[in-house]
Amino acid sequence: MKKHKSYCASFTLIEALITMIIMTLIAGLLVGSFHTGLMCYRKTNAYEKSAMKLTGALSMLKEDARRFVPIDNKNVCFKEDEITFYIVSSTPSSHLEQVSYSVKNGLLKRSILSNGEKDFTEQAAKSNSTIILRGIKDWVFSYTIGTVPRGSQEKNKLKIKKKSPSPHEKLYWPAAIKIVSLIKDKERDKFIATSILLPEFGVADAGSAKSDKKASKPQSPNKKSP
Repeated sequence: MKKHKSYCASFTLIEALITMIIMTLIAGLLVGSFHTGLMCYRKTNAYEKSAMKLTGALSMLKEDARRFVPIDNKNVCFKEDEITFYIVSSTPSSHLEQVSYSVKNGLLKRSILSNGEKDFTEQAAKSNSTIILRGIKDWVFSYTIGTVPRGSQEKNKLKIKKKSPSPHEKLYWPAAIKIVSLIKDKERDKFIATSILLPEFGVADAGSAKSDKKASKPQSPNKKSP
């Protein structure tokens, strides 16, 4: 009887090498795509976190500006790197609060003191300050001056007599706060320009409005006794 040889189908060495090369190329493309997608996710996530912090800081400033009260004293100021003013308190323990925003060493800080506490000194501001934004390259506050004068008429007369050369000593309350800023980022710097409106009141100083009203109110003549 003749023996029939049986042949089994198999890959040759060249076919196996070609298959391995193709699989390696496909794996390399998949790893590259995954790495690119991961880097995009990290950049987007970092940008969103930075944008959220910036939005939160501006929202906080807008909310404080919405509660602005025109009370003028030695602590109230509107400078290029600092603003301090009174706001309606959000807590029932006090009806007024004094809030300050200052920019120094690349940090935007918010300090707040309730009415009745000690004066808004530098030491008090440090103990009550909170960092709300980091990585600031440049930050400038500027103002659109309104038509309502600051303080009583006597205070304004003194200011006019002094003729102080300081550009920050204004005779009128600002109608808007303008912010121009440059924020550092890992990939690129962000430029910001925005305006925040302040509520306009018909009084120069809400703190002295009651006393001025009493002083200007005509007194009724005393009745003569019969």
